[in-house]
Amino acid sequence: MSLSHAIAGYLDTHEYPHVFFKAPKLARFIQFVNRATTLRNWYVSKELGGLVAQMPQGFMMLDAGCGMGDFSMWVAKRRPDARILGVDFGAESVKLADLLARNQGLSNSRFESEDLVQLEKPQQFDLILCNAVLQSIREDEQVIVNFHKALRPGGSLLLYVPVHYKRYLPGFARLEEKYLSGCFYGYASGFSHHRHTSDEIRSRLTTHQFQIVKETFTYGFTGALSFEMYSLLLICLKTLPVWITPAAVLLYTMLLYPLQLLLMFVDFITARKKGNGFLVIAKKV
Repeated sequence: MSLSHAIAGYLDTHEYPHVFFKAPKLARFIQFVNRATTLRNWYVSKELGGLVAQMPQGFMMLDAGCGMGDFSMWVAKRRPDARILGVDFGAESVKLADLLARNQGLSNSRFESEDLVQLEKPQQFDLILCNAVLQSIREDEQVIVNFHKALRPGGSLLLYVPVHYKRYLPGFARLEEKYLSGCFYGYASGFSHHRHTSDEIRSRLTTHQFQIVKETFTYGFTGALSFEMYSLLLICLKTLPVWITPAAVLLYTMLLYPLQLLLMFVDFITARKKGNGFLVIAKKV
C-alpha cells in the first residue's frame, strides 16, 4: 500500500495507525503537534486552563468524545488532584488513550467506551469538556440534556462546535466535499453532520437549563483561510503519487506553514462577531 493510500485510509476511516500502539512516544508527539497546529485547540486550551485553575480540590471532569485523550491528559498533568474520565464512542480511541495515560503514569485519568446519547452519570462531574463532537451526533439535543444531568449543581460545560461553515478560497467547498467529506464529516453510524448555527447552540443550551457565561467565535476570515490551506495539503497527501508526497510536505512546511501559523495567530488575538467556530462556557442552573 502506498503512503498516499495509507493517509487516505486514515483520513476517511478515522482509524489510528497500528504504529501508535507499538510506539506510544510517536502517538504522544502527534498529540503535541495536534494541539500546537490546530487553531481550535488553542482556544480550547486557553479557556479550559482558566476553568481548571478555578476548580475545587479533587474535582471531577468528563472529557466527552475524548479521542486519543489529548485534553484528558493535559488536565491530568496540571491538576494531579483531579479525577478525569474520558469517554469516546470509538473503542480504538479508548484503547489508545488508556495506553498513553499509562505510558505517562497518569493514574488520575481513565477512559471508557461510551455513547454520549446513552450517557447516564447523574451529578458526577464539576466540569465537562465537549470539543468538536456535538456536530457528529444525530441526537445532539439529547446529549446536551445528558450533560446537564451529569453535572453537579453549578458545574461548568465547555462546548466547542463548528458553525456556519463559510468558505473563502474559490472552489474550496467543492474540493472539500469531494476529498475530505470522510475526514471531516463522515462517521461510522452513516450520519453525516449537523451544520449548526450559533443561535441554535445558544437556544439549545438555554432551553435545557444552562446559563451561558462566555462565548467566543473562532475561525474568522484569517482562521478560516488557515484551515482551508491546511485542508488543501491533506487533499494533496490523499491524491499525489507517493514519490511526490515528501516534496509536497517539505514545500508546504517551508513556504506555506509559516503563513498558516500567522493567520492562526491573527485569528487568536482578534475579537470577532462571527466565525466558523463557536466556543461556549455555560453553567448548570
